[in-house]
Amino acid sequence: MNKVKQILDKNSHLHYFSNGYNRILNSTIEFDKISKVGDKVLDVGGTYEKHNKQQSFELIFKAVKDIDYHCVNRGMLDMRKDMLNYEDETFDIVMSHESIEHFWLMKEAGMVDWSGMINFWKESFRVLKKNGMFLVSTRNRMCPVAIEKLRRGKPLMCSQLKVDQSSHIQEMGPIDFIELVDATKLFTNYGMYSIKSRDNDFHHRIPQIEAFIERKLLQEELYDTIYFKSKK
Repeated sequence: MNKVKQILDKNSHLHYFSNGYNRILNSTIEFDKISKVGDKVLDVGGTYEKHNKQQSFELIFKAVKDIDYHCVNRGMLDMRKDMLNYEDETFDIVMSHESIEHFWLMKEAGMVDWSGMINFWKESFRVLKKNGMFLVSTRNRMCPVAIEKLRRGKPLMCSQLKVDQSSHIQEMGPIDFIELVDATKLFTNYGMYSIKSRDNDFHHRIPQIEAFIERKLLQEELYDTIYFKSKK
């Protein structure tokens, strides 16, 4: 991971790398575990039209493995509605980091709809090869960091929602991934886990949280970044 750290450190002045340093590093480590040299990889949301070449995740992931890297982003299509421009069973790995929380759709009268996430889920399954790996990471709304916000009267999320600052509509928790699996009957052979990306994880609040929810927190609820991993 030294080469990855060098890339991140060199470009740490760029907003996304500085803001998401640990999340990017953790996701790179998880990618390394499931990939091999020569894999054909689709990264959904790995970069976008405002990013220059320095900020492309292609640099990050190809620093780990010599892979055939492909990316789709909001400058190319709307993952909430469009089909991916790839044939069935094209990729060895389909992954998406810190993007799925942006796939909610707003319907009439400001109602939130799951159809954007379902489209992403189905299209990812379609273009993934048999026995290929699907890896998604996102902010975890069911963790001490998010629950601490709720305790202070804020929305249940890891990010900030302010009058003068836009934010996610809703972040994902384990139950949301389970509901996507149940709704689509896809990626049913899965595992979930969480990884720490923030210095302050509010673990000193766990006894109060567990008393409130009347059970022990699961591993996938302990930290601020949740991962969903499935073999097709």
